[in-house]
Amino acid sequence: MRVLVTGGAGFVGSNIVDALVARGDLAVALDDLSTGERGNLAPDIPLRVADVSDYDALFSAIHGEGFDAIVHCAAGKDRTGVVVALALSAVGVRQQAVIADYAASGDRLGPLLGRLRRSPTYSSDVNSKPARSQRPRPETMAAFLEQMDSRYSGAARWLTDHDFSQDDLRLLRAKLLRP
Repeated sequence: MRVLVTGGAGFVGSNIVDALVARGDLAVALDDLSTGERGNLAPDIPLRVADVSDYDALFSAIHGEGFDAIVHCAAGKDRTGVVVALALSAVGVRQQAVIADYAASGDRLGPLLGRLRRSPTYSSDVNSKPARSQRPRPETMAAFLEQMDSRYSGAARWLTDHDFSQDDLRLLRAKLLRP
């Protein structure tokens, strides 16, 4: 599968790229390198440098690529928070630690909101709401994880039910957990 990972040179995005490549997918990173670094990616990983909020640059960077999927980690709060929570939960990190990790992203919200406020794509929505409404809420992540457990018997089960193999889970554990 050909997968585009926006924010692919950042910490989360580059780890998602690694996981995709390890399972045999072709991953392409797209990043404006404002916070990500080329060094986060293996030398053979294709990198398209563009800002996701700049339509012309984005279109030019990926036109004709034929991606099967896009993993969006460029703006980095809710969607990225869910991907990270799924990954951490799947490898056995305690639920309270996953929730605390999600809530901690609020400490870095200022620069992210500043970038989104300048973006033609996101500015009208972001500027129409008070900054406090953009903060990640621990109770939202707690409810998400509760639903994953009650509906799907947890994140690991949901992932394996959606073609994420036991080998993929082992690789994810090796990548995310310290010995």
